[in-house]
Amino acid sequence: MHPRSQGKRFPFKWIGLGCGALLVFGLVSCFGFVFLIFGMLKNSEVYEMSMAAVQEHPEVVQELGEPLESGFFVSGEISKSGGGGNANLRIPISGPDGSGHIYTIAVRRAGDWYILHMEVKIEGASQSIVIFDESTTSDEYSWNFQVETPLLVQAMASSVM
Repeated sequence: MHPRSQGKRFPFKWIGLGCGALLVFGLVSCFGFVFLIFGMLKNSEVYEMSMAAVQEHPEVVQELGEPLESGFFVSGEISKSGGGGNANLRIPISGPDGSGHIYTIAVRRAGDWYILHMEVKIEGASQSIVIFDESTTSDEYSWNFQVETPLLVQAMASSVM
């Protein structure tokens, strides 16, 4: 084989390896970004409030069993600006007897989160289990959960400004 013909193949091998490495880096970066976003939603106060409320709700526990666990793919949005903000989350949950999703809508006022609506839709059930709905209470009140630790939550009705 002529030495020059070997030299012509050499750059193509390195170009192929470089493109492959770039492709792998791009895929790892995309998956890392997705995991980062899901992790941010799961570390939010609204997520913790939702999980704590549902784990204590007797009807949900009766339908799904204990322990209740959340799935990985939490979706939705959380926006904060100063002391205000909004959240809208969909949290997959499961227990030994079934699975479903928590749907939570919350607002943030003066740095505190207030649940406006929370319900659990059990897979295969015709109706949702409403955990809290602002429209069923006085217009002056909303549900406020004060998160003391991720596992210990004290719930109380608070006046909304």
